[in-house]
Amino acid sequence: MNKVFFLFASVAVPLTATAQTRYVLTDLGTLGGTNSSAVAINNVGQITGSSAAASGDTHAYRTAPNSAIQATTDDLGTLGGTSSSGAHINDAGQVAGSSSVGAATHAFRSSGNLQSIALTDLGTFDGNFNSFGSGINSTGQVTGQAHVANTATCFFIFSNSAFRTTATSTVSGGENLGTLVPGNCRSAQGWAINDSGVVVGDSATTLSGIPNHAFRSTPGSAMVDLHPAGAYDSSTAVGINNAGQIVGTVTVGPAFAPTAQYCYRASGTSIQLPADSLGNLGGSGPFCNALGINQNGDVVGASFTGTDVHAFIYTNGAMYDLNNLIAPTTIALTQASGVNNVGQISAAGRINSTTFHGFRLDPVDVAVTIFIARLSDPSLALTGGQISSLTDKLVNSLTSIQQGAYKQAINQLNAFINSVQVLLKNGNVSSATATTLIGAANAVIAAL
Repeated sequence: MNKVFFLFASVAVPLTATAQTRYVLTDLGTLGGTNSSAVAINNVGQITGSSAAASGDTHAYRTAPNSAIQATTDDLGTLGGTSSSGAHINDAGQVAGSSSVGAATHAFRSSGNLQSIALTDLGTFDGNFNSFGSGINSTGQVTGQAHVANTATCFFIFSNSAFRTTATSTVSGGENLGTLVPGNCRSAQGWAINDSGVVVGDSATTLSGIPNHAFRSTPGSAMVDLHPAGAYDSSTAVGINNAGQIVGTVTVGPAFAPTAQYCYRASGTSIQLPADSLGNLGGSGPFCNALGINQNGDVVGASFTGTDVHAFIYTNGAMYDLNNLIAPTTIALTQASGVNNVGQISAAGRINSTTFHGFRLDPVDVAVTIFIARLSDPSLALTGGQISSLTDKLVNSLTSIQQGAYKQAINQLNAFINSVQVLLKNGNVSSATATTLIGAANAVIAAL
C-alpha cells in the first residue's frame, strides 16, 4: 500500500541549508526496472521523473508525499506509446511531461492527487509532429515546446515555439510565445513557469538555429532576451520562482563542446555576470549547470569538482557539494534538479557504474518531522500512548536540531531507540515495527 506522510505545520520549520545543514538520503527505487531519475519535487514532498518498469519500458511516475516509488500506484503511464517522462510537479500533484504517442512525442498534463491517474494530450499548434512539456505552475498552466507549421516568413525552415497553456487548455488553446528569431522562426523551449505565468527558457537567435539565448516571457509582453553582454556564446534559463528570480547557465564555446559553463541567479531584466554568478565546486573549466530554485532563492544543480560531476546546493552566498552533507555512502549524487520551500531536494545518483536512481534529500529537521508523522501510520500498529511517548522524544530531538545542538539530538534519538527496544522486548511492538523505527532514527543519527 502506498503510504502518505505529511509535514506537521506545527513543528516543521523551513530551513535554508548552510554548511552545517545535513540531509537524510532516501533511495526512491524504481517502477520495477533497473534505473530511475528524479527531476522535480513539490512542497509536499512529491517527486516526479522517469523510471524503467518491469516491462523494460520507461514511464513517468509521481510519488506520494515523502515516499519512495510504488510500482502499483505511482506509474503515470503514457499517451498510448511505450514511453513517458515527468518534468515538473505542482503542489496539487499535477505533472507536466512528455509521452510517445504513435510515431510522435506530445506534451502532457496529468490529473492531480485527488483524481484517478489520467494524462491529457496537449498536442501541438498545428497537429503535426512533436511537443514537449517542461514546466507547470500551481494553477496547471504548462510550458514547453511545440511544433508550428512551416511558413514563407521562415523560409519554410521548421519552427518549434515555446508555449504557455491556460490552466486547462491544450497547446493550441494557449499562447504561442514564438522565438527570439525575427518572424518567430527556428526553435524555443519554455523550461519553467511561475504562478504569475512568467515563462523562462531558451531560444534560437538566428535562422541557423544557434546560438541560443535565455529568455523571459511575461503574459501580454513579447519575449525578452536575457543573454549577458560579454564573451559568452549561449545561455539558458531553467527555473523561476514567484519572486521572479531566474536561474540557468551561461556557456562559453560551442554548445556541444563548451569550454566553460557558469551558473547564475538573476533578478533583473538581464543576466549580469560576474555579479549573478554562483561559482562552482572547484573543478577546472569551470563547469556548472543550475537546474532548480525555490522561493528562498536556494539553487540546485551539478558542478565539476575536478574529478567528477557532483550535485550541489547554493545557499546564503555559497555552493556546497551535497555528497559532503549526507551520511557516508558509496552512492555518488551527480545532480540535484529540484528544491522545495522546506529545503527538500530531488536528485539523481550513481549506485554503481551501470545503475542510476532518483533520490530525495531531507534536511535533518524535516526528516524528523516526517518521522513524527509516520508514527501514526496504521501499518506500524502503535497505540495512542506509544505514539504520544515516542513523539515527545522525537520533538525533543527536533528542537535540539533546530538549535544546532546535534550531540544532544543524537543522545535524544538514542533514547528513542532504547524505548523502542524496550517495547520490542516486552512484546508491545512487532519486530517489523521496531526495525522500521530504529532504522529511521539511525538514518537521522548518521546524517548528523
